Amino acid sequence: MECAERALSLSPLDPMMYYFNSLAGMASLVAEQYDRAIELSMNSLRENRLHTPSLRTLAAALVHSGRLHEARDTIAELRRIEPGLTATVLQARYPGRDSPQGGRFISALVEAGLPR
Repeated sequence: MECAERALSLSPLDPMMYYFNSLAGMASLVAEQYDRAIELSMNSLRENRLHTPSLRTLAAALVHSGRLHEARDTIAELRRIEPGLTATVLQARYPGRDSPQGGRFISALVEAGLPR
């Protein structure tokens, strides 16, 4: 997390900041810093509202924060952008699928309404 926060501070005006916020958001999710994951994901989405990895991270962080209604709204938005996305499809293409965090991530998305 220290490295992610330091990286974010190095170039606050970078045109790809949405991407870096998204990566730091996922790092925060894995570190179980859910409020920070939500904040970074929302920052990313303010700059690129179609960035589906940020929507996925946001939805999972909301689930883990007990904000299931908001997580369901986020999954609904994700499904509008990527209607064919299911947990099975995501798990097949998700690089962290074999990690313990990967299982928690996918499970949180299913809890928020992502079809299996």
